[in-house]
Amino acid sequence: MNGYFIENRNNERNIRITNKKLNIINDVMFYTSTGKTPEYIMRKVFDERIHKHKFLFKNDADFFNQYCKSQIFNKIVGYRSFMISIIKYDDCNHILNKKNRTLYLSIIDEINLLVEQLS
Repeated sequence: MNGYFIENRNNERNIRITNKKLNIINDVMFYTSTGKTPEYIMRKVFDERIHKHKFLFKNDADFFNQYCKSQIFNKIVGYRSFMISIIKYDDCNHILNKKNRTLYLSIIDEINLLVEQLS
């Protein structure tokens, strides 16, 4: 599966989210907090550009900016869902170490604030 890996150190099981996923989440939160436009975030983090898309209706900057905003919202909500599922799985199976669980819960809280800001 993509997005996490399982490690076994000193007979201790642990599931961790990959650095790539964490970097994407952190980049989106950083660029949003510094006031970057949705188009800038999509270009820098997800390599999306307006000339790569063929829209059926308008193909102007305002439309693309709104499109980018909705895509960022959808992606960040998906990452939040992914992290919540790992936390819920940990509740039953105890597969996260305390440090990672605390980190993921704090990231989920930050994502919730970002979701409120974007909606």
